[in-house]
Amino acid sequence: AVTTVMPVVSADLDGDALYAVAFAGTLATSVIGMVAAGAWSDRSGPRGPLYVSVALFVIGLVIAGLATTMPMLVVGRLVQGLGTGGQTVALYVVVARVYPPATHGRVFAAFSAAWVVPSLIGPFLAGAVAEYLHWRWVFLGVAVLTAVAFAMVALRLHHTPLHTDEPSEGGRRAVAARLACAV
Repeated sequence: AVTTVMPVVSADLDGDALYAVAFAGTLATSVIGMVAAGAWSDRSGPRGPLYVSVALFVIGLVIAGLATTMPMLVVGRLVQGLGTGGQTVALYVVVARVYPPATHGRVFAAFSAAWVVPSLIGPFLAGAVAEYLHWRWVFLGVAVLTAVAFAMVALRLHHTPLHTDEPSEGGRRAVAARLACAV
């Protein structure tokens, strides 16, 4: 969706100089989000990292959707990346804790479909949204859809035990070193 609307966004926000950063920055901060969520999930389970990651993702989308300058859009995309990476890892931990190992492959296949199907129809929908509404609604609409989807997940996970009896590896120094490498 972002690839589809970015030329319009860049023209609207006079953002040619930061065009590539709006993509690459999101990917880069997702690595930081992955490392942070992984360490946090190891320490106390995936619920907190998942909730914070979804919040960061939605906040990033809202910042990007309301951006009046390209640097502001890039900030939104960076925050969105933190959430994207964190969500990915936290959801993988949820799968490991909730589903029996024999079903992990099917769950991850469903995750793959959840990426493939939108990648096929997303560009068309994003183009239509940008054409008939505004490019801002590509970001803001995804924020709304994410909030609705997450509410369903959070309700389902509310009383589900997600902790582990296995101790996490390494202490604060090890986590700090991993985060430093990610940054």
